[in-house]
Amino acid sequence: MRIMMILACGTFCAAIQAAEVLTVALGDEFYYGTKLEQIEEFYQKIRGSGVNLSWAGNPPSWETGVLEKPEYLQFYRDVADIARANGIGAALGVHAESLLPAAGREKWFGALLDPKTGLRMASKSWDFANPEAMTELARRYEEFMNAVKPREMYFVDEQILISPGNDAHIKRMSAYWTSPTYSQAALESFRKFLSGRNFPNAAQTGFPVTTGMVEPGPKANMGLPAVPISSKNEDYLTPDNNWPDSDLWRAWYDWREELLTELYRVQIVAAEKVFSGNPRWQGVMVSSPTFWFCRETGLSAAKVAAIPELKYLVAGYMNGRNLLTLKPHARKNGKLLGGMIELSIYGNKQSPAPDTVLKNFKYQIENGARLMLLYPLANFNPTRQSEKQHENGMDYRPAQVELWKQCADYLKEQKLAVPPLFPEEQN
Repeated sequence: MRIMMILACGTFCAAIQAAEVLTVALGDEFYYGTKLEQIEEFYQKIRGSGVNLSWAGNPPSWETGVLEKPEYLQFYRDVADIARANGIGAALGVHAESLLPAAGREKWFGALLDPKTGLRMASKSWDFANPEAMTELARRYEEFMNAVKPREMYFVDEQILISPGNDAHIKRMSAYWTSPTYSQAALESFRKFLSGRNFPNAAQTGFPVTTGMVEPGPKANMGLPAVPISSKNEDYLTPDNNWPDSDLWRAWYDWREELLTELYRVQIVAAEKVFSGNPRWQGVMVSSPTFWFCRETGLSAAKVAAIPELKYLVAGYMNGRNLLTLKPHARKNGKLLGGMIELSIYGNKQSPAPDTVLKNFKYQIENGARLMLLYPLANFNPTRQSEKQHENGMDYRPAQVELWKQCADYLKEQKLAVPPLFPEEQN
């Protein structure tokens, strides 16, 4: 018997199966140009394997201008259809960069900061602080979703406002200058934000920068630059070496959290609008390594979890490490918690010990995970036999396939397995 919870979220209500664990796989490594016959053969092999959904038929971040490429859109639809034909739902996710127009994209670019000169550089991504750009991006998100529907789930994965840098999982991220939020529109947005907080001299305050160099270390993984202030940048930069604790730095980080939360909200709301009419719709998930949920990245678990239409908050990668850090935010906002296991880790020849992975899988479920990500599906594909694929942990690995079977069997034994979304296709 399924336990159902109904969440009142204004005009939005979601039925949540609280006693079952949805399984969502990713990393099939199929991109535009792959023959559909190869993709079909693969999904036929994994049908009935205990996978409910796959991140199937999505543009990678390096594919841009996809809305102007009908052949790409058709490929994404075809791959999703192949997954469904084999009993597996198709989850969609798209990075904002993929939705930049094929021509004239420079109009929408944000700006980075060159730490050596203190001057702006084009970010080659959207200006998330520009209201006009965000209106256009929201329109393109909805247009893209309509072009590839139906889908059974939408995911927002690892979208942040910083280049994390070295050892970011154990050291504080410090590369603030890589945030794509230094345009003139961003300056106007930031000053408006400061004014709303009654910040002194808000109309003349610029983005905070450090002017004294600090070497990389545990408290600043990429160090801090000595940004030169000159007549060329003094109108938009404000020296502040009390990083990251001054009132100005704190305000800057708070402002960026608002920007990124809006990027997430735009996608989540659009996905519910476009896809929720599908009777097999499973909702929207947000996933990221837990150490990326921090002020430095702009990704706030508290603010994202408060988006009414979100269903799952997921501790991604690192085998769901620190899953419990997200639990309070999920619980407070009525969201379901999600975790992840990695059968192999990208870039590592050696797979994790099976006993450790299985133990971790069970631990996450026992601690409330109601969605489990599985990575990578590439380990299930017998055609992946190259040395490069082996070096990266993305080759065929029968032992990892068997490991997943043990995980899926555990869900069945505990009566936690979600029935196939397309049972008619499982036979």
